[in-house]
Amino acid sequence: MTVTRLHLCLAGLLGAIGVVLLAAGSHSGGELLTTAGQILLFHAPVIIAATVARKSGHLGVLTAQWGLALLILGSVIFAANLVLLHGFGARLFPFAAPSSGVMMILGWLVLAASAFFSKPDPVA
Repeated sequence: MTVTRLHLCLAGLLGAIGVVLLAAGSHSGGELLTTAGQILLFHAPVIIAATVARKSGHLGVLTAQWGLALLILGSVIFAANLVLLHGFGARLFPFAAPSSGVMMILGWLVLAASAFFSKPDPVA
């Protein structure tokens, strides 16, 4: 499986799980589940768009892959931590929320920086 296919597959899974969490949160009144679902659903389309932009040369390959990895990992850890807090009152690990939040912020910043490492646009 290529990195592109892996990123697109993970984006689809994050989107699907996000919808499930939003539905569960709305039926149970669980704010934590709703927030977890939102985090996943906010990042799934970004992962798809950044993957397409990377593949088409509009983002630097290596930096975009790092940015995508940070976004995916940060989103998954953050959402998993919220689900565990909702279901069991326990955290995934100490400082899971702030560390995964920092991962997501860094992922966004690395994606932004990767635009400077893209192939030159022949039209511009």
